[in-house]
Amino acid sequence: MLERTIKIAAVVVLLFLFYCAGFLRGKEELVVSELVLTHSDMHHYSILNKIIEKESKWQHDLWGDSEYKYPAYGIAQFQRRTFYWLEEKAGFSNMDWKNPIHQLVMLDWALRNGYGHLWSTYNEAKEESEF
Repeated sequence: MLERTIKIAAVVVLLFLFYCAGFLRGKEELVVSELVLTHSDMHHYSILNKIIEKESKWQHDLWGDSEYKYPAYGIAQFQRRTFYWLEEKAGFSNMDWKNPIHQLVMLDWALRNGYGHLWSTYNEAKEESEF
């Protein structure tokens, strides 16, 4: 349980730092007065953590589905075409599907916006969520 909590916390910190950097929207400054994680947030990050555990075991330099026409890559096992399709839907730019931080950000956005079903492990991850 402690190990999983640490992984969830690491994801939260990475996403927080990435958003604070303003990289996704080209902002030069982002002022954050308060960071509050609700039960809903913890449930969300627990699902995100479970998906990553099931898809890649937190290993980024990993190819999957190589027997298919569109192989998946990375910590969140994105297909190239799916990653860039979601990037467009999210209104992001300058994302790189092979960048692990970008994959975490995109997975986070996808889950928050109803695209979790794109991962075959999503339903199982929801059922196993600890929050």
